[in-house]
Amino acid sequence: NSFNAAVGTIIALNAIVLGLEADYGEEDFLLIENFFAIAFLAEMFMRMWALGLHGYFSQVANCFDCFLVSTTALDLWVLPYVSGNLNIAWITRLLRSVRLFRILRIIRLFRMFRPLGIMLDAFVTALTRVSWTGLLTLILMYMCSIFLTQTVGRTAEAWGESAQKIETWF
Repeated sequence: NSFNAAVGTIIALNAIVLGLEADYGEEDFLLIENFFAIAFLAEMFMRMWALGLHGYFSQVANCFDCFLVSTTALDLWVLPYVSGNLNIAWITRLLRSVRLFRILRIIRLFRMFRPLGIMLDAFVTALTRVSWTGLLTLILMYMCSIFLTQTVGRTAEAWGESAQKIETWF
C-alpha cells in the first residue's frame, strides 16, 4: 500500500544519509537525522494506533522496529545530554554502539517490498547451494591431494633430477 511505500522511501533515503554520514561526519546531518527519527517515531505510533498495543507487539518485526526507533531516540535526544553532564567513558561507547543499530533499518525494506524479499530468499537459497558446492570441491581437492601424495610424493626418487622438486611439492 501507499503507506508502506512512503515508509520504504524514507528508509531508503535514511540509508543514503547514513552512507553520507560515514563519509562526511555526523555533525552535518543532525537536522536530517532528527527528521528521520520523527518520521520513524510517527510511523511506529501510527502502526500502534492501527493495530493496538497488543497487536503491534505480538509481531516480532514490530518489536524490532520499536527497538530501532527507541535506540535512535536514545541516541539523538537522551544520550547527548546525559553524556554531557556525566562525562563517563562508557556512555560514549554506548552512544557509538547505539548508532550502529540505525543501519538495521534497511532490513525493514525486505519486509515491506515483496520483490526484495523474494530476491533475498533466492540469494539465500543460492548461497546455500554454492556453499555445498564449495564443500564438495574442498573434499575432492583433499582426496586428490592424498592420492597424489601417496602415488607421486612417496616415490619422488623415481623422478630422477626432479626428485627434490617433487618432495617439496608433495
